[in-house]
Amino acid sequence: MSDGGQGSQQFKAPTLFQGVLAGTIHVGGEADQLLALTSLQALNDSLGITSGAKGLQIYYHDVFAASQLTHAIGYDYPEGVYISDWTRTHGHLYQDIQLVKVIVYIVLLLVIAVASFNILSSLTMAVKNKQAHIAILKTMGASPEFLARVFVLQGLYNALLGIVSGTLIGVGLSLYLSDIIRGLEKFFGVAVLSGDIYFIDFLPTQLQWTDVVVTVILALLLSVLATLYPAKKAANVVAAKFLH
Repeated sequence: MSDGGQGSQQFKAPTLFQGVLAGTIHVGGEADQLLALTSLQALNDSLGITSGAKGLQIYYHDVFAASQLTHAIGYDYPEGVYISDWTRTHGHLYQDIQLVKVIVYIVLLLVIAVASFNILSSLTMAVKNKQAHIAILKTMGASPEFLARVFVLQGLYNALLGIVSGTLIGVGLSLYLSDIIRGLEKFFGVAVLSGDIYFIDFLPTQLQWTDVVVTVILALLLSVLATLYPAKKAANVVAAKFLH
């Protein structure tokens, strides 16, 4: 924008220049509308710049440290410079992805918590239905610690069945989900994701073993916690009350 001297502001006309289109880049998303690649010499000729460096582009091994490192370089530079990195132009896309990951983790935690509550409720009903049998075992010399371990092991057995089967199914789907979806599309003759509407026409998956390990450990931990209350109730059963 330029000041016309009367306190008014006017938009400057865009600079037009002719060039040879060598090709197009299609990556999907905003980059297709905002990104154009050309040689530095052609850009200098179009802007009327004859000499001097116009900019410096830096590549990092860790792309997530680009913002911090770029700002550090800019602050240490002896002259005033304009700095920018990918987090300023496309950082909101990464933030959206991170938000979705957090939501997925919360939903997964709630699903595991519901499954653990099912273990708790089933063991609690088992203790209630087996109170007479627990009383008989106590009269035969079974200690409260032994009875508590029995119900803890029963709960862990049920939990391990669900964890192992769920882990195997989840890993299998992560490795072969795209092939499964393509097979279903060919079989039913429908497209789950249309390339004309979405940026991609397939379901991308990537198996992260750290996420698998964290999920398994979290499921085991919640399962152990869910068995403690029924185990305590079984250990506190009064034998004389339920023997007839």
